[in-house]
Amino acid sequence: MNIIFDLDDTLYDLNLPFAKAVETVFKNQYALDIENLLIASRKYGDSIFPQLHAGEISLDEAGAYRIQKAMADYGYTISKEKAMCFQKSYRHYQDEIVISDSMRALLDWLEEKGVFLGVLTNGKTEHQQRKIKNLGLKRWISEEYMLVSQEIGYSKPHVQAFLTACQRWKLKPEDTWYIGDTYINDVEGAKRAGLHAIYFNRRHHQLPDSKYLADAVVGNEEELYCLLKNMLER
Repeated sequence: MNIIFDLDDTLYDLNLPFAKAVETVFKNQYALDIENLLIASRKYGDSIFPQLHAGEISLDEAGAYRIQKAMADYGYTISKEKAMCFQKSYRHYQDEIVISDSMRALLDWLEEKGVFLGVLTNGKTEHQQRKIKNLGLKRWISEEYMLVSQEIGYSKPHVQAFLTACQRWKLKPEDTWYIGDTYINDVEGAKRAGLHAIYFNRRHHQLPDSKYLADAVVGNEEELYCLLKNMLER
């Protein structure tokens, strides 16, 4: 069994640095549901990811855009300067991200079982590698088994992103499980490439009407641990 993880909101909880940035910059000025604000922000981030991937906009410009659009969904207009301030605060708190105790225990157990572990994530190489370093993932996963979309030239859900990972790491897609939190990018992309897919539905999204079904759905690290334990020990 081979396992490839997504990074953001899979190996760590994206809401933690996001909530700290909201508290720091907006200081309770607005009535906000922070988790739903995060969901909206990620939706707008996904909508402009092709421009970011192509280098047409910067990471900070993309971050400022998505928080402006997400706040607008709540009826609040914030300036570009305020949005940029939020983005800088968000990036600051991303430097403080940590692996949860539950995820740490899962990775320890998978390593003990001799399961192949890799990471395939969308984003800018330098930015994603910084998160990987902050999380200390090299304790469990060798650097050669971590790929960022910018460096390989394909971003999820493109099937070639998944196939490139499998080819580089000499994995058979049919023996490989991809775990991620975004249905279209992670589940549909992996399934189209011939991998198995586990949907890490941390935000409890309604499952989409898709011809590509996840092989399993979990909502937190503990459920993922139980699922993988049952799969490996049956």
